[in-house]
Amino acid sequence: MARFNKGQGSRKNHANQYKAENGKQYGMRKSQLFGPWGIGAILPCPDGSSVMIAGLDRFPQGELDAIDDPRLAHHIGVSSLFSPPVKGQGAVPAVRFPLWMYCPSCGQMRRVKPTSTTMPHCENPECKSTRKPALVPERFIVVCPERHIDDVPLLEWVHKGPVDDPEKHVLTRWTRGGSATLGDIEYKCSCGMHRSLLGITKPGALEEVGYHCHGNRPWLGPDAKEQCQAPAGELRVVQRGGTNVWYADVVSSIRIPDSLDDKLIALVSGNIDRLQNFEKAGEEVLAMSAELLGSQNGMNYSADQVIAAYRKLTAPQNDAPTSENSYREEEFEALCHPDRVHANADVFEGTRRSINEYSSPIMASVVEAVTLVTTLKETRALVGFTRLYPDHNDGLSFRRRRRVLSNDNLSWTIATQMTGEGIFIKLNQSAIEEWKSRPSAAGRIAQMQHQLDQWNGQRAKGSEEQRHDVINPAYVLIHTLAHILMLSITKECGYPTASVRERIYCDRTIVDDDRHEGMLGLLIYTASEDSAGSLGGLVRAGAPGRFEMIFERAVIDAQWCSSDPVCIESPGQGPGSCNLAACYSCALVPETSCELGNRMLDRGVLVGTLSDKSIGIFATVLSEAADSEVKEAPTIHYDLHRKGNADLSDTSFADACRSALHYAKPEERDFIEKLIKFSEDFDVETPRTDCVLSVSDAEAMPSLIWEKAHIALLLHDDVEEFREVFGEHFGVSSNWTIMLAGVGSRPDQLIAMLREGSNG
Repeated sequence: MARFNKGQGSRKNHANQYKAENGKQYGMRKSQLFGPWGIGAILPCPDGSSVMIAGLDRFPQGELDAIDDPRLAHHIGVSSLFSPPVKGQGAVPAVRFPLWMYCPSCGQMRRVKPTSTTMPHCENPECKSTRKPALVPERFIVVCPERHIDDVPLLEWVHKGPVDDPEKHVLTRWTRGGSATLGDIEYKCSCGMHRSLLGITKPGALEEVGYHCHGNRPWLGPDAKEQCQAPAGELRVVQRGGTNVWYADVVSSIRIPDSLDDKLIALVSGNIDRLQNFEKAGEEVLAMSAELLGSQNGMNYSADQVIAAYRKLTAPQNDAPTSENSYREEEFEALCHPDRVHANADVFEGTRRSINEYSSPIMASVVEAVTLVTTLKETRALVGFTRLYPDHNDGLSFRRRRRVLSNDNLSWTIATQMTGEGIFIKLNQSAIEEWKSRPSAAGRIAQMQHQLDQWNGQRAKGSEEQRHDVINPAYVLIHTLAHILMLSITKECGYPTASVRERIYCDRTIVDDDRHEGMLGLLIYTASEDSAGSLGGLVRAGAPGRFEMIFERAVIDAQWCSSDPVCIESPGQGPGSCNLAACYSCALVPETSCELGNRMLDRGVLVGTLSDKSIGIFATVLSEAADSEVKEAPTIHYDLHRKGNADLSDTSFADACRSALHYAKPEERDFIEKLIKFSEDFDVETPRTDCVLSVSDAEAMPSLIWEKAHIALLLHDDVEEFREVFGEHFGVSSNWTIMLAGVGSRPDQLIAMLREGSNG
């Protein structure tokens, strides 16, 4: 049993140190226990070995610090939450895995014991190494969707079936080195049999050699086996360092301070009957009476605070854990009305801003209000993990999900708490309902539904039950909006994209008996384990006068992806093909930032597609803005004149383009080099590099100009200067086309325009 000892790290008490078999200690962040190296995950050690983090049974629970979040604890069905060990609080245990290891010198393999605490070394007397090398863990393992994991059955694979006496067979591993394929990795047995790994990853390959899932759970002990319920053929041979070996199942929560202080409880409790009578008379009467009640005897409670206390004290008590949607609805209400939450600057503090404070028609078309959350506490609790499929636990009870963390049914789990800030956006329900009613939008979601059904069907082969999740169109809309806003915010504020996260307040799927149609919002936030949290940059980005630009830029940029038209016309891409128009060039973010692993995303529901703009909820307002800009655009009288005495009469198209390469950025160089290559096959106008485009008293010098075709090409450094001189929409009524190299433009498009313009 290897033990991971707590020690110093990048932040005080925030980094684990583990002790490898060679006695050295190495750093490990506490947050990594919640992904990518939590309970049941394989952790690579710097000394070349690998171990698996053991179950909660072996954690020093009595020495751990408790985390205060009773709402989350009740939600996931535990009595306590504890932070992983810090310095002086014991160690995080681990077991050795995988057990098949080989000598890097002679290739002889050995299956070591899981309880070995010393570094295994080669014991082959014929090994040519001058000293016995440390053994290297086998790269490949076997996993199944039911979270079981095992060593690759190498003896069975080499012998194409079970072996009677495994102890008499010694395997030797070597690689040909000709390529990186599995066919280059071969195993030879002392009995003379040999075979490569070619074909071992295909479905049913292990069944052909008589191997079936043994239900191994080595993180819970060598004897912790169970009957595997996975469909036949679901076993997979994967690399032990692959991302699909372990997916964290983490439940997060935004802490909400209790809205009731002692004086407010006493005040409302003594007037419950009166408030109930006022409520029968209508909401307006209740609000007026609550305002009067809150201000009596020198008290200073608002009507919202009194009503919130009244609702909470009269709500029916229920000891059963709430659904995820109902759980989030409590946070949604607090974020919508931060003034109703009892003030606690250390836990939660926010200010609601009306949409009228933001001068943006694009925002106003879908946004109802914005809450700037200056302080928030996020708690993240580990409730399980999955293998192969990140959403395999969806629909399971928390009790079943937590069973993989320990042998005993423990009443606690590990959690971490972080401090941060965020921007909460409440969306307009009527605008979303109107969008959902459009036949074009419904057809777009039906296309995604078809992809999801196919994926669920493929995963359910051989199983008696097949999941049929009905996608909520509003979730796809809000989820995609959150992604493009995260990308826009990180560009504007300089945050690393991986440091910003989303939290969607909307039913992911349509469930008839658990619907929250009014819960439509999103929270974009950043949080860290440092008690000081972040520095306020995100909240400043959400302030009126600044957030409009970020929001509008996000929506406008979503109209075009550098991978279009391939991206916007995609019938399905990403995990399970459950995305439509969403790729890493436009809408995908690091998986740690997305609550759904970059699935159920589509730019089309925001801005429409090339063939049908009505699919997008912003299509109308974007069209109106464009029409307004065309009407307001002045007629531009341009003049083109030469600068200097350069003689381009003998310059070729390619040479003129090469002159622009000196100032181009990498993505622009690629564009221009392709342009040069394309030009070899066409007879088009030669560009000029020394011409000035002038309008009245203003002038600017684009990188390349095709005078006859009325096309100007700008490099990055020229863009801002050109916009300052001629404005954002130059070319609308001037009969000039302005193209940006490497930003939404394609060389073949430019060539086509040049051919048409040169011939015209």
